[in-house]
Amino acid sequence: QGEDTFLDSLPEPYRTRSWEEMKERLAECDMLVAPSHFYAGVMGERLGIPLAEIEVLPNGINLEGYGEPVEDGLQAIGYLARMSREKGLGALVDAYLLLQEGGRFPQCRLRIAGSCTPGDEVFVKDQKEKIERAGLSEMVDWHPNLTREQKTEFLRGLTVFSVPIQYSEAFGLYLIEAMASGVPVVNPEGSAFEEIAAVTGGGQTVAPGDPSALARGWEELLANPGEAAAMGERGRRGVAERYSVTAMKDGFLELAGRVCAAAGPRDS
Repeated sequence: QGEDTFLDSLPEPYRTRSWEEMKERLAECDMLVAPSHFYAGVMGERLGIPLAEIEVLPNGINLEGYGEPVEDGLQAIGYLARMSREKGLGALVDAYLLLQEGGRFPQCRLRIAGSCTPGDEVFVKDQKEKIERAGLSEMVDWHPNLTREQKTEFLRGLTVFSVPIQYSEAFGLYLIEAMASGVPVVNPEGSAFEEIAAVTGGGQTVAPGDPSALARGWEELLANPGEAAAMGERGRRGVAERYSVTAMKDGFLELAGRVCAAAGPRDS
């Protein structure tokens, strides 16, 4: 999961050597497993492996602590991921500024949570300055490095959730964490999100690389709270059925059983 991003970041000749070594070593495996059909396709193409030879076992989360959204009448767009350019924080901020320029939802807040590494600090500072120039600093909340309890509480206070990632991601646990909290997700097309949204019914996709499309997606749900609530409930149920740690455990045992059956009994 995510090997392509890491390997592609290596300098040559190590990048090419690593890909070649991976392809050679995978031939020794009894089974190959990816966290999504999307990522199975990515790695199958990169390594020349037929899709039929890659199993898919989605990630799962412990549902304990995730609850339904707080119905306090307040509207908030939320982000929970590393505060970085790659995860789409800049695109999120740009979309929020466009939302506020539209003037339809002036009281809607932007709530940003997640880790911030030393390498991200300059970028985050730039985003805060961008927000300040727009006169919206009082409408944006920053929550770095939340505990699990704080994270689940943060998610319950959101109306819509987005992490407009700027690269092809294998899965995205934050998506199912938001859905487990009954919060509808609006995210760019591509990566594993389309797959997760289709399975759960808890999200909608917008054109990638376009903050205005993201802002329009938010507006649709902010203007239709009934639909937003229904989408959030579909997502919550979908995650409970398909993306819980129990579902992941059952899937793993099924795959492991097949590997063991194919290997046959061991000599004592």
